[in-house]
Amino acid sequence: MPNLLFFRVVSQLLAELDGLHKAAEVFVIGATNRPDLLDRALLRPGRFDRLIYVGIPEEKASRLKILTALTRKFTLGADLDLEVLVDKCPPSLTGADFYSLCSNAMINALGRNIQEIEAGKFDFQLFVYYFFCNQ
Repeated sequence: MPNLLFFRVVSQLLAELDGLHKAAEVFVIGATNRPDLLDRALLRPGRFDRLIYVGIPEEKASRLKILTALTRKFTLGADLDLEVLVDKCPPSLTGADFYSLCSNAMINALGRNIQEIEAGKFDFQLFVYYFFCNQ
């Protein structure tokens, strides 16, 4: 059954791509971490006809930019230095790994807030300020 679903999704995507006209000025970008599984029909001219490999960020500045972009809408603690955090991370982390790190940190922070609410230690006014006024 998963192969049938995959076939239907690829067929629909190909139909949509073929229906685009050059005058529509539409630029379609796709991303995958498994290019070996791409259907060859997707890579024909006029569809996804360019492959660009984006590797693991090697420089500290690049990793810091990724982490900064991922946390731009987060309310971070005053004691958190993203540069120090990047230094503590292994250099082999990808953008997806940093995304996972940020998502897990957010879930852990929410869990701590829930525990504080249940224990009656939660500062609701501070929460309202950060959530609604500090955007």
